[in-house]
Amino acid sequence: MTMKVAMLFVVISSQAASAQTTTAKTGGPFFDSALNRLGVYLTAPVADQYRRASAAKFSEGAAQAGFSHYEATVLTNSMLTGDIRIQPGGKWGKFVAKNPDIVIDAEPGQTKGRYLSSFLSVDTTTSLLERFSTIKLVVKPVPPRDYKVIVNGEECPATEAGVYKVLPGESMVNAVRTGRPKCEWHGPIAPGATQEVDCSF
Repeated sequence: MTMKVAMLFVVISSQAASAQTTTAKTGGPFFDSALNRLGVYLTAPVADQYRRASAAKFSEGAAQAGFSHYEATVLTNSMLTGDIRIQPGGKWGKFVAKNPDIVIDAEPGQTKGRYLSSFLSVDTTTSLLERFSTIKLVVKPVPPRDYKVIVNGEECPATEAGVYKVLPGESMVNAVRTGRPKCEWHGPIAPGATQEVDCSF
């Protein structure tokens, strides 16, 4: 007996996006731990603006946190490109920038480590994402997540939470599962607002 696996195709498009890409982006390894805890996936235009906002915020307080001008410049640029990572070392690990000579101990008791760690917090991440719009996709039944999600022309993962951050403006959701009626929604989503789209198949 052959089981036909139904595929779900979800198209989420936002006319507010000024540029469309075919590859979805996340915040980058440095930011992904907080995003994963929130269950949020960033579409490419949002991910770019999120990294820029994080880098600007870091730069504002870097000197006060004890970073030299060189360290601040390298770490700011690394945030912009998503090239900061945490690697094993010591009790808490170390922050490593794109330039291998910049290594910051992640020890919470150290001012530099504490300041960098603040950008991994759920509170900081939530604050930086407040101005974007949210599409909450509710698919029933969900298991297995053998469906495809397209957001503004990008192929994105079908996540458990089904939460996708998009730029504010007109959006359209189009969900299709083979052999089932099509699920559609379109309309404006204000900054900071959430549009829930229920798709029962």
